Amino acid sequence: MEAAADELSKDARDAASETISQLAAKILNQLSLSAWLPSAALVLLVAFILELGAQQAAGQDADAVLTHASHAIADAGLGGVVLLTMVIVVATMVTQAFSFEAIRLLEGYWGPGPRIDKFAAKRCERHSNRRTALETMYREMLDKAWSDVESALADERPRFTRPMVRKLQERVTGLAAVGALKGHQRDRVRQFDWEAHVDGNVLRQVRILELRLADYPRDASRVMPTRLGNVLRRYEVETGEDDIERLVERVYRFLPFSMQLAHDEQRARLDVYCSMVFVLWFCALAAAARFGWWAWPYTLTIVAMALVSSCVAYRAAVSSARYYGALLIGIAEWVSEADAA
Repeated sequence: MEAAADELSKDARDAASETISQLAAKILNQLSLSAWLPSAALVLLVAFILELGAQQAAGQDADAVLTHASHAIADAGLGGVVLLTMVIVVATMVTQAFSFEAIRLLEGYWGPGPRIDKFAAKRCERHSNRRTALETMYREMLDKAWSDVESALADERPRFTRPMVRKLQERVTGLAAVGALKGHQRDRVRQFDWEAHVDGNVLRQVRILELRLADYPRDASRVMPTRLGNVLRRYEVETGEDDIERLVERVYRFLPFSMQLAHDEQRARLDVYCSMVFVLWFCALAAAARFGWWAWPYTLTIVAMALVSSCVAYRAAVSSARYYGALLIGIAEWVSEADAA
């Protein structure tokens, strides 16, 4: 009887252990890599700030504080490592849950509320004015480029006819020309390398302004309050879809594997960088709360480093948004071609 009871108890323990292992495996499988990295950074940075505060409270000088705090984190025992791991897992669940919301907030989807709406309207106006200024500068640079090209046409033999000159001007400046050209004239205008006749500085500024304008929607009414929002909005509009997120969810399993892989990679980068912005802001708040005004050198240094790092993370998010947006356009084009076929 005792042997049978022991066997039943062992089976129960094994089943419970297996159930806990399966539950842990399911939880970990649902956590993406893009959520692990920000949560690990959050936990380790906050732990370092708290340890730094403990060392500073002990009355050590700055160099000793940094050294001892670093050693304390690095020399954590098995219990400390297990505790940090559990905290990181919990933090990962939180960061993953709010990763999409982090992107939306950095895009400029704020509110509703009269104060926040007013602030968002001012930001939109600022970006709209900036976009208008860039367009004016771009037109001026194109006019300078056309002036160089027009001067170079005087040496071309055989000479360009007036309709050919107008069509070439259309290529350079984008101003529509009236009328059509015959076959050989059209080919000559198309093959003419007008960039070779433009001053290098002018051509460089034209390309820079093109890239800057590419970060804004073509329609001024769609301008967003933030730079990230304008970049993503521009590509979302060019897809021609009202809800690009729903489109991706609907067609994802039908996409080519290479396109699925590219989408996951670019979206993960965007999630990581946007989440890191809020992680660094939280670390700045943690440092301000831990050190306060009585240890202002530590507070000022850590807050400044966190804010600068968050700006770098935000710039990285904007760069990732360009690649992700271009990929969304590719997915929309693939869907259109598949529907047409």
